[in-house]
Amino acid sequence: MDKSNEKRREGAISKKSRADMSEDESETDEEECIMVRAATSFFRERERNRYLSVIATYIKTFESWQLMDDNCKMSVIKHLDYKTRCRLERCSRADSKLVKNVPLNVYGIEFMEQSKETGHESTRISITIEFEKDANEKFELFFEQSSNDTVIKWIRTSEYFIPTKFSLTIEKSNYQEEAVKFVEKWMKKCKYGISKITVGMDNFPIETSNISFLPNLKIVKMCIENENKIKKWFEKFPEELEDVQLTNRTWKETSIVVSPDVIDSPQIMNAKKLFFFNKIDLSGELLFQLKATRFSFHSDRLTEKDINQFIRNWTNGKCVEEFKEAVFWSKEERDLEQITSGIELIQWDQTFKREYPEFWESFTKYWTLGVCYQVKSRINPFHSISLNFTGRTVSIYVTGKAKQVNGVKYTRYRIP
Repeated sequence: MDKSNEKRREGAISKKSRADMSEDESETDEEECIMVRAATSFFRERERNRYLSVIATYIKTFESWQLMDDNCKMSVIKHLDYKTRCRLERCSRADSKLVKNVPLNVYGIEFMEQSKETGHESTRISITIEFEKDANEKFELFFEQSSNDTVIKWIRTSEYFIPTKFSLTIEKSNYQEEAVKFVEKWMKKCKYGISKITVGMDNFPIETSNISFLPNLKIVKMCIENENKIKKWFEKFPEELEDVQLTNRTWKETSIVVSPDVIDSPQIMNAKKLFFFNKIDLSGELLFQLKATRFSFHSDRLTEKDINQFIRNWTNGKCVEEFKEAVFWSKEERDLEQITSGIELIQWDQTFKREYPEFWESFTKYWTLGVCYQVKSRINPFHSISLNFTGRTVSIYVTGKAKQVNGVKYTRYRIP
């Protein structure tokens, strides 16, 4: 086949609708996996609702509640929301005992110091209890000091979406101590089974706290600066976490540098996703030990040679499995030539833009477009990463995936 026919064939493949293209049998289609997981979740939720509907029909608005044994009652209580549990707890001593024995479903707890530095009117502590992931099933309280008393404030929205302010006062008390008690109380209510935690209190006495190990924890956001406190909190966390963020409450650049002692903890080294707002003292040696598939941080210690080796590792199939994204910030502009030295580059130009307009549009929608290159994998040339250089930031994204149609392989580009 001559070059002109081969070029037309490749052009026809690139323009063909993605919906009509079959995928390489040796490759796992990420979209299909997402759809399968979503469908599985949907059917599980439907089965759960059907199960609860059957129970509700049997109970008949609790008319048959006393006929049920304790195990059956506890199965029902496990699926009740917080308000319903509170109502049931007041019915009898037996019901109160059962409710207390069933862990409350709490997805996440956040406790955060707020002040004028963080853009708030007064110094206070906000505590948010989140019952379900990505849902509005949550409430927020504010603890403030008023002379020698603690004032707890909250807002309740009526069925007509009219907000009403409420408050209560605890006399002769310290607002920080009351906030700590409240957090510990809710940790105990859910039997320490939360999946997400946001720590934003520097003075939280974690060394003496009765908070136990949090076995189900997946997402951690630390907004404190004391490294000893961070390490004490990490002792309460599993070593395998999905998402770890170390930041501050003001989102303003500080002189704080996270030390290798914190970075080298298993909670960070094993995390699937990492984000550091403050600078970190990360060496190239620790960089290559990270297990994160997505990470973003500011480290002046990392050299252009380290980033170059990171790219080379990916092209040779030595990177973390399922790696998707890496963003390196620095104080000074990086040397582009050193970072790309010895690496075969495909520069993004007008031809690339014309051939893949949807990908180009999506990329520029999410990220600032700088000097961009595509780098192919040596293991599979139809796999590739995008390098984006914008001043002090070097971004690496896995954007090219190997696919095939009618036995002919091609690269499909998309943002990770």
